[in-house]
Amino acid sequence: FQVIPLNQLSNSTLPNDSLKVVRNPGKDAGNMSDKVLKFRRSSAGDVWAGFWSTLPEKIDMTNNKYMLVKVWKPRVSTIKFKVEGGTTTPSSFELESVDPQTKTEEWDQIVFHFPDATGEYPTIAMMPDFNDPVDLTEDMIMYIDDIILSPTASGIPSGGVDPKEREDIAIFPNPVKTT
Repeated sequence: FQVIPLNQLSNSTLPNDSLKVVRNPGKDAGNMSDKVLKFRRSSAGDVWAGFWSTLPEKIDMTNNKYMLVKVWKPRVSTIKFKVEGGTTTPSSFELESVDPQTKTEEWDQIVFHFPDATGEYPTIAMMPDFNDPVDLTEDMIMYIDDIILSPTASGIPSGGVDPKEREDIAIFPNPVKTT
């Protein structure tokens, strides 16, 4: 698996423990992982609250045009994903998911398509609850897992792939601090 450092995007005055690796709250056929990322979204945070990472290795999006992410949320809202610092123009893309989130309180596979992204990108960001206005009276807990860059929307390259060969991402330290 690949370890990536995480940084919190504007989430009001929440301490650094708003990003933490925890046991999967809804382990089922939709997500069999034992551990997932817990994100506590502040009711006072910005619309674009979430997390970002400068990756240990740049991702090449010349042929890999899809980012797949599993999310578990208590409400349906817009989810955005961003790649930035690219080697071509434009150097960043911030997009909503291809299809809207449909499930609550269970795992939902979310797909982002970056048809115009070409070259390498060192930084990713995710805004898992881009609700404008934020419209929360209390903080909200959501979970994220399996961030996968893929050449296809299914996450499986043509010809298939052995699931054991895919790379998982581990977050550190636990709880996540500033990185």
